[in-house]
Amino acid sequence: MRKLKTKNSRPTIKELDKLWADCVKARAGNRCEYSGKTEGLNAHHVHGKPNYRLRYELDNGVCITKGVHFFVAHVQGRAEAFKVWAMRLRGLNNEKAQLLGMNCGASDLFLIKLLLQKKLKEFNANPIPPKST
Repeated sequence: MRKLKTKNSRPTIKELDKLWADCVKARAGNRCEYSGKTEGLNAHHVHGKPNYRLRYELDNGVCITKGVHFFVAHVQGRAEAFKVWAMRLRGLNNEKAQLLGMNCGASDLFLIKLLLQKKLKEFNANPIPPKST
C-alpha cells in the first residue's frame, strides 16, 4: 500500500497573504465596503504589517476597490480620514490594535493558515445578501 504524501512545508508569506485577502473579501460579500462596487477588489490593512499577528488579523482588513485603495487609502491628505473610517467599521481603536499586534513570541504560521482557512469556509458558507438599490 502506498503512503499518501502530505505537504508539511511551512506556509509561505505569499500563501498566507492571499488567504487573508480572500477572507477579507469573502467577509465583505465580495463587495467594496467603501463604495459598494464589486469589480477590482483589494484587501487593505487598516494598520500596517509590522508583525505576523497583526498582519493576519481579520479585524485589521477592509475590502475596497483598486481605485479606493490607490486614490484614497494611500494618498496623503486622504489616508488618515480613510484609516479613521476603516477603524470605525471594524470597531478598532489604537489600543485594541496594539493588543492584537503584540508579538508574544514566534507566530505559528501553520496555525494562522488553519484559522484563516476555517474563517474562509465560514464566510463562504454564510454569504452576505446583496444590498437592494
